[in-house]
Amino acid sequence: MSKSKPVILFLILMLCGFTSCGLIYEYPDPCPDNALTIVNDWNMAPDADPDGMAYIFYEDASDEQWRFDFPGMEAGKVTLDAGRFAFVSFNDDTFRTVIRGETYRQLKAYTLPVKLPVDIEGSEKSVEAPDMLWGCSYREVELTDRGLRYIPADDSGTDVESVMSPENILTVLQRQITPHYCLIIEDVSNLSGVASMSAALTGMAECYRFSDGYRGENPVILAFDVGKCGESAIEGQFCTFGIPEHPDAPNIVYLFVTLTDGRVFIYRFDVTKQVREAPDPMSVIIRLRGLELEKTEQSGGSFDVEVDGWTTVDVNITD
Repeated sequence: MSKSKPVILFLILMLCGFTSCGLIYEYPDPCPDNALTIVNDWNMAPDADPDGMAYIFYEDASDEQWRFDFPGMEAGKVTLDAGRFAFVSFNDDTFRTVIRGETYRQLKAYTLPVKLPVDIEGSEKSVEAPDMLWGCSYREVELTDRGLRYIPADDSGTDVESVMSPENILTVLQRQITPHYCLIIEDVSNLSGVASMSAALTGMAECYRFSDGYRGENPVILAFDVGKCGESAIEGQFCTFGIPEHPDAPNIVYLFVTLTDGRVFIYRFDVTKQVREAPDPMSVIIRLRGLELEKTEQSGGSFDVEVDGWTTVDVNITD
């Protein structure tokens, strides 16, 4: 590449920025008068605050991808040849979530494996908790010389009646994809003796497929951060892909605690009922009370299970 090309590209990008046009990856869009206009509808995700959004059109005949990225929550004009497409949008500001797939039907979000402080019995693999993800998927968008026709979906993702737009306006119904979870443990004793903590939740979905909302069959363990909240509470907030399509593994919270005297403990709580019966599956609060941690001056407890120096404690406390 010659040295002059970056300067030319910069000037074109600046010009395109003033006309609110999208970019196909890093290539500037000329923004003709008959361009398709993407308009986001955030009514179903009023608390969304993405730094930017990606919009991908998959050509029906070849699955060739046309990707456009816009900063913030608003979109604008893009250029497409006439034809039939499938469409996906999602926020492009994630760093823990991987979004990959060669075709519309293959595109999915997932996270990478992570090492827990100690191995947990069972076959579930441990992965990072995903970032907050918003998005939309339309299986059919058709652009012709007479206008734009597309098939949106309702709150449940079910297709509804097609929409015609002679002005070539594509209204994108953005939704929250990754449920938000909050773990709260109240009335915790001896919290002052804790040096560090982390946590994990078993029995969770492994992915999200954009074309149909499929969340996988195999359960995984999600690792997430927790911390002290005042003098007697522990709290952790994280995102998930929800629960698997046919959940059969229990949802167990593992709390990994290192005391200031060097001893390490695993506290285990069965929270399956709270996860499965949450009033809002997109905003789940796991609330526990009455955890008594070990005192740092004690030499150790008389517990049953020890793995690599970790003492596991099954806790039955009020939820």
